[in-house]
Amino acid sequence: MAISSGDNLANLPINDRDQCHQLLCAIDLRFCRLTGTSTSLLATGVYGIVKVCTTLVYVFFIVDNVGRRKPLITGALIQACCLLYLTVFVKLSTVQTGQITAGGYVGVVSVYIYAFGWSFGWSVIPWVVPSEIFPNRIRAISMSSIFAFQWLLNFAITRSTPYMMLNLNKWGAYLIFAVFTFGSAIWTFFFFPRAKGAVD
Repeated sequence: MAISSGDNLANLPINDRDQCHQLLCAIDLRFCRLTGTSTSLLATGVYGIVKVCTTLVYVFFIVDNVGRRKPLITGALIQACCLLYLTVFVKLSTVQTGQITAGGYVGVVSVYIYAFGWSFGWSVIPWVVPSEIFPNRIRAISMSSIFAFQWLLNFAITRSTPYMMLNLNKWGAYLIFAVFTFGSAIWTFFFFPRAKGAVD
């Protein structure tokens, strides 16, 4: 059976959609008015630690016990709420040099919560699912095409995000990412397949 057969071809958009969601979220810590090399390094380090620890907990304790859909939906809702807060904060905040407001601190915390939501679902599952839904005879070519598509999207979003941040006044970019993320939760609820043997 070739990759172009009906059942196998129907799985490609599912995986392509997973890869799209992975890339349609962006975080920029500069909105919080964090200044100074040591502060930026600390913020980036904490962000990385949150992502690594959450991913490890997810991989070792959750992925095979809970299934795929629930973490994807939960993670997307967490991310979307954080992006929505960032949208409102960046739209309504005023810039005062050298001062970090209470809303700025909440913004930094929301970035870390966002990292938790990302690592809880969308960080890992789009890499796992392709190996589960394609038969062995076409798995290599299917995964190759899916991940090539993912890297093409990665390039496109990396190129477009700075322009979005400039031309949409940052809050507009966060709003677009929040809408896509809410949309990903809805899409997952209605269309994401249940993996065989999953708890879902």
